[in-house]
Amino acid sequence: MDGLNLAQQSSNDNSTISLLDFAEFAPPTSEEFGVAIPELFANAINSRLRGPKIQIRLVTPVGHVLVLKRAGTRSKWPGSVRITDDEGTYFGAIGIDGMLYPSSLMTPDIRAALERLAGDTVGAALDYAKLSGRCCFCNYRLTDARSVAHGYGPDCAARFKLPWCAPRHTHGLFGNAWSLLCAAPGEKV
Repeated sequence: MDGLNLAQQSSNDNSTISLLDFAEFAPPTSEEFGVAIPELFANAINSRLRGPKIQIRLVTPVGHVLVLKRAGTRSKWPGSVRITDDEGTYFGAIGIDGMLYPSSLMTPDIRAALERLAGDTVGAALDYAKLSGRCCFCNYRLTDARSVAHGYGPDCAARFKLPWCAPRHTHGLFGNAWSLLCAAPGEKV
């Protein structure tokens, strides 16, 4: 037997096996994407947040909501970050090594949103908060002026190791209204 032949006779039943029969076992095409997104998930897991329940929601330039979840231990690629939408449509995965494995449904706007999250996590979080009024990590409603100014709250900042430096009187997205609503009784705004 000499290497891989396009067709090979089986000794048992004389049937022909072609390389096309093995196409479903071929690894998906991949490209270098970077480890910024898998590191966000690693930071959260190191903060004792359970891996399979982490979700990062971001809005693509055309308005789709993407959901990024860490694959569990029973997954084909444990620890990778799965890219889906709210309805469960699968767009691909990012391996823990930073390789992007796009599905045939991956579009340029989804890729742009992922690149935005990887390159400017704080900006992507703020974009989502401006559209939804919610944290892109835990999906809680943002009520504190400082949280609105960041796009996420202090707990998510600590879990995902993101900056949290807004002063108490930051007015954020909705102006002074949040400060007035969230101020403690007798606190000067």
